[in-house]
Amino acid sequence: MLVITSLGTSGAKAEEGKTKAMAKETRITLTIKDTVINAVLNDSKTSKDLLDRLPLTLKLQGYEFDFCGVMSEGLAYEESEATIGWKNGDIAFGPGANWFTILYGGEEQSGDSGPLVKFGRITDPLSRLDALPRSISVTLARTD
Repeated sequence: MLVITSLGTSGAKAEEGKTKAMAKETRITLTIKDTVINAVLNDSKTSKDLLDRLPLTLKLQGYEFDFCGVMSEGLAYEESEATIGWKNGDIAFGPGANWFTILYGGEEQSGDSGPLVKFGRITDPLSRLDALPRSISVTLARTD
């Protein structure tokens, strides 16, 4: 389960479920063994920092609503982009705890989450994530 409390709500806008508009998107893939999942990143500071690190492999654990794991080095972000809540399919960073997370469910309850910097989204059907094991190694790579 994703629990982020280190930034507090004072640095996060209470914009439940709001995902930054993606005027300029960069396509990426998330590869887990033989499964390739398509996604897009927005043009935020966080996305640009992640793109500079690709390809990148992360170990993630599956929970009720997400796959998440701690990054060894956090991503750059604008504090104004940290919001409360998510939409199913969002890819986000949890500031302070260095969480990388793929949120595939639970948007109805996401107003109780800590601040997240949403910087991408899964473009394939989210049901493709259901067949994955609970402990995964995911490689993120640029496709553009």
